[in-house]
Amino acid sequence: MARTTWDLEFKADSPASYAEAIELAATTGLVVDVERETTVLGDACVAILVADRTPAFWMDHKPSRKAAEALCK
Repeated sequence: MARTTWDLEFKADSPASYAEAIELAATTGLVVDVERETTVLGDACVAILVADRTPAFWMDHKPSRKAAEALCK
């Protein structure tokens, strides 16, 4: 597997969820929701969430919708 910036950052930030995140990211046709949210520190952001998951699985967040959509591509 090619190591990406997202991969390395997710592993460093959330090692307990890393294996699940990689499995989800490798899923063909993975559907995500890109929504305005708030980080745990209370900062506004645009979150990338795996669709139809309860509780939501937070794949990443970016400061703008444009940056979040670019990561999804």
